[in-house]
Amino acid sequence: MAGHMKLGKLIVLYDSNDISLDGALNLSFGENMQKRAESADWEYLRIEDGNDISQIAEAIAAAKRNESQPTLIEIRTIIGYGSKVAGMNKAHGNPLGKEEAKATKAAYGWNYEEEFTVPKEVKAHFEQLKHKGEAKEEEWNKLLASYKAKYPLLGDELEQVINGSVSIDAADILTFDASKAISTRVASGEAINHYVKIVPSIFGGSADLSHSTMTDIKGEQPFAAESYSGRNIYFGVREHAMGAAGNGMALHGGVKPFVSTFFVFSDYLRRQSAWLRCKSCL
Repeated sequence: MAGHMKLGKLIVLYDSNDISLDGALNLSFGENMQKRAESADWEYLRIEDGNDISQIAEAIAAAKRNESQPTLIEIRTIIGYGSKVAGMNKAHGNPLGKEEAKATKAAYGWNYEEEFTVPKEVKAHFEQLKHKGEAKEEEWNKLLASYKAKYPLLGDELEQVINGSVSIDAADILTFDASKAISTRVASGEAINHYVKIVPSIFGGSADLSHSTMTDIKGEQPFAAESYSGRNIYFGVREHAMGAAGNGMALHGGVKPFVSTFFVFSDYLRRQSAWLRCKSCL
């Protein structure tokens, strides 16, 4: 779906070590990740040495330059690298043990005896990143203040969207006649189409069930590669991916997503949304 939508800001790092918990990966898996990615309209990049940080950084930089495709970066690694179980499935689920952990740290050149040590150099590096982030935040706040001064109404609306706040008057609340029977899906559809006019950050869709679960927003275009301004997302038969996308958008903020499917398909969507405390609507 990401390839179909041309989501160029999506980058996936795929750890490729040929090992599964049960043993060699080829016991259960033999797919060609390059062909799989490219057939889904993704850019595919491969790194042969997962310990070469500079190669990873270069691949991520290249992926960022591709604004019309998501990118899968397959990174070849050795599971349990530096330990006596390197390259073995034992490294997947079994703890190394205290002595082997020490030996593995020594193989890495890690000379700190105390467990969970954070070296001073690392702390100093993160302090620099904090100051860099503070400068970026100040730059953004100035830009937002300038925008609000020039466009007060749009500026207030943008700030509400960013903060996730909603301003609804009592008169805007949708009501139903309790004496008249109405199915939940029809009531939900009416609610969606009512509140999208009041809350501009609401958008979403269903897993190929919009006509059954009544999620179509009337008068709005599809969210598509040609234009991301549409508010109707057509996820196709992808319940799991739809749930992940909805949760991801909710965690990112700036939008109030909703996703829809039949109740029987919704178990894992509900649980994941709950423990992530996502403000997404199912």
